[in-house]
Amino acid sequence: MDGIIEIAFPAEEGAAWTVTEMRESWKLANDAISVNDETGEVVDRVDHADWPLAAKLSAWLIQLHMGTLFGWINQLVLGAIALGLLIIILGYRMWWLRGRNGRPGRLQAAGQWRRTRPGVLTGIIVFLLAYMVMAPMFGISLVAFLIIDAVIQALRRR
Repeated sequence: MDGIIEIAFPAEEGAAWTVTEMRESWKLANDAISVNDETGEVVDRVDHADWPLAAKLSAWLIQLHMGTLFGWINQLVLGAIALGLLIIILGYRMWWLRGRNGRPGRLQAAGQWRRTRPGVLTGIIVFLLAYMVMAPMFGISLVAFLIIDAVIQALRRR
């Protein structure tokens, strides 16, 4: 074990101490051991190499998402992604606030959806459904947004 470690006291008397390598920038493997508090011998060892692939990917994705996997470079990329999302949101806001006649894709431009290739529209829908399964909060907020939008449009038509 090397780098920063965390030592946890045993939960009850006679139980083993645990020593775990902490997550650090540019470190992809974190091992852990359990040590008998009386004899000092290692009673259990969990090597990162022995983790299932799904567990490794999950740990790496969490570190990547938090901006700790690749240090400042990771944080710079996440900042650029956030800026891009902000630009998309502001663009959508401008589109939303445009004119009294509604937004594109509504009544006056309904024919646009018919001109869209069915494969492209199907691909977008499949991607959104798959992403909604992986990111449930995205799915919940998207469905809530679509319901609120439908209610607002119904009230405007009255």
